[in-house]
Amino acid sequence: MSTSLQAELVTLLSPLVQGRIYPNFAPELPACPYLVYRRVSVTGLPLLDGGTGGQVRTQFQLDLYATSYASALETAQRLRLLLAAWPQPHLIHLEQDLYEPECMLHRVLIELAVWHI
Repeated sequence: MSTSLQAELVTLLSPLVQGRIYPNFAPELPACPYLVYRRVSVTGLPLLDGGTGGQVRTQFQLDLYATSYASALETAQRLRLLLAAWPQPHLIHLEQDLYEPECMLHRVLIELAVWHI
């Protein structure tokens, strides 16, 4: 995956959580809300002739953490609005509400697919 795509995604979403956006895992006890992103898969998109034409789909998992359920949902809604304005072709495949009892935080998991060259 192009690091510029990942940097573009971080730049887009960073203001949503006041810069508290982390790859793969968060530091211990970050202020809320915060976001953890991870690249789940990178897949070449096949063409009818068997080639890929350079097109790639990168799947991200975005995990939003907040101290309250309402805050988690509101932050997820703001994230969807930011993504809606992003010109990069993408699709949200899944959004799931979770609770993390170990740290007593609400989490919204979002699976995001992005198409790029």
